[in-house]
Amino acid sequence: MNPLAKQAAAQVMNQLLEHGYRAHMVGGAVRDRLLQREVSDIDVTTSAKPAEICGLFKRTHQMNTEHQTVLVRIGEMHIEVTTERGLSLAEDLASRDFTINSMAQTLEGEIIDPYNGQEDLTQKIIRSFSPEDRMDEDPLRMLRAIRFCSELSFLIDRTLLEVIKQKAPSIQHVAGERIVTEWDKLLSGSNIQQAFHYLNETELYSYLPGLHMSIDEIERLKSIPKLQDLDSVNRWVLYFLWIKKPSHSAAQGLPLSNETKTQIKSRLTLFEYREQHPLTDWVLFQSGLSVVRDVEQLRRFFQMTTMNDQLLQEKWESLPIHSSKELKISGRDLMENRKIPSGPWIKEELEWLLRLVISRSITHSKETLLDAIERRRNDEK
Repeated sequence: MNPLAKQAAAQVMNQLLEHGYRAHMVGGAVRDRLLQREVSDIDVTTSAKPAEICGLFKRTHQMNTEHQTVLVRIGEMHIEVTTERGLSLAEDLASRDFTINSMAQTLEGEIIDPYNGQEDLTQKIIRSFSPEDRMDEDPLRMLRAIRFCSELSFLIDRTLLEVIKQKAPSIQHVAGERIVTEWDKLLSGSNIQQAFHYLNETELYSYLPGLHMSIDEIERLKSIPKLQDLDSVNRWVLYFLWIKKPSHSAAQGLPLSNETKTQIKSRLTLFEYREQHPLTDWVLFQSGLSVVRDVEQLRRFFQMTTMNDQLLQEKWESLPIHSSKELKISGRDLMENRKIPSGPWIKEELEWLLRLVISRSITHSKETLLDAIERRRNDEK
């Protein structure tokens, strides 16, 4: 457990207890501590109301009025403090998504486990207390169950799985942003193939907003390799490659940031190009080292020939320039030379000069570039 987070949580719990409120660490922090996994985010539940929580701490922000959550800042750490759902800790724990998340821990370290979460951790089972109610309360929990299967290498309890089958269509009404967050975590899990088997068995895949997977795609995903060594962008790229989504439409409709969509598209586009063409200096220059390196890594998943990192680095370093900003001539220079207003011709001439420089057809100096463009104009007359 992160020592700073642990210290901050203890300070928050102490303050609440000293003022007569209940206070327990709950949810994922307790689960991950028992699994000896890294714990960074700590949630605290309390009998105090949001206004009472805010009155006890100097730096607070009420972030969720529905669940009565207050963000308390202690030093550089943020602790989420939520008012107990129901009239007691037991009622609060009963309302949580899965038994492995329905445990609490006292300040002294005692585990409170009324729904046998520790046993389910030992048995590696994802189970819910009153699963129909839990899935009705938040249909996203159906996808979250399968995400935990992928992330923790657990199996899903058959009763819960049957409920997911019955209620799968209700996930259509969940916000796309929440779906994408769970999906990204699912893709990063170590048991990803089992997760896709569950998605197929429950038919949940066919109702996920924004993803729109077909039966053929979900079948292909059953054999997808583990992706946990890839970053988020490249997990998405490999996912789209595996289901054969074309680059121009792959991320359309998904609530990802524009930057993430751009990064995904640039890698998909280059991957498609590389299926038919070699890696030239011009392609390397246009794409950039990081994109090319990622695509070469992705090609290994498909057992394609690749350029190793050392050779790729050497090829990159040998380029005369690494950015169009380094070109020793600008659009303004071309306008002054030609004595006509700006227009699309500037972009076309600059790219022509860049190609000459990258191919080492001319030396990279302003005088040489101007001479080259002048000769080209004369040849076109």
